[in-house]
Amino acid sequence: MTTSNVSSGVLYKIQNGASNTYVDIDSNSPYTVRGWEGHDGPTQKWYIELMDGGYVIRSAYNSKYIGLEKAAGNLIKVVALDYPFKWSASPDAGNYTITRFLVSDTTFALDLWGGESKNGTAIIVYSDYGGPHQRWRLERQSDSASSTAASVQEQLDQANGISLS
Repeated sequence: MTTSNVSSGVLYKIQNGASNTYVDIDSNSPYTVRGWEGHDGPTQKWYIELMDGGYVIRSAYNSKYIGLEKAAGNLIKVVALDYPFKWSASPDAGNYTITRFLVSDTTFALDLWGGESKNGTAIIVYSDYGGPHQRWRLERQSDSASSTAASVQEQLDQANGISLS
């Protein structure tokens, strides 16, 4: 088992290893996730939290989660969701400071389309092949999440149809 290089509950900026652009949520279209040149705004800040043996990635801007528009497969678009979506995270084999995110229990990796540095480039999932646009650098912004793991777990349970009452 590979040990993750992600600290749970920490606020990060997530930079692509090929383009040096960042994971960004569109402030005019709150479900759109894309690559964008770096800035200090909240649309590029993400809480990464450990949950059920995986990680959820939650926007500091609007509390939406990075997930998929439909079932995992090649070229499936990454979008912002109202409920938690689970990812696995592990250090890149060649560089421990680089993280690779895969859809939990699959071989589909978080991928910046073509490694393009153009603002608005789609973020997708694609079969994990170790490409540079499947590598992500985490830039720590702070050490505490604004929500508790319990509230994230409640949202996961609700999304999975589990009633607590």
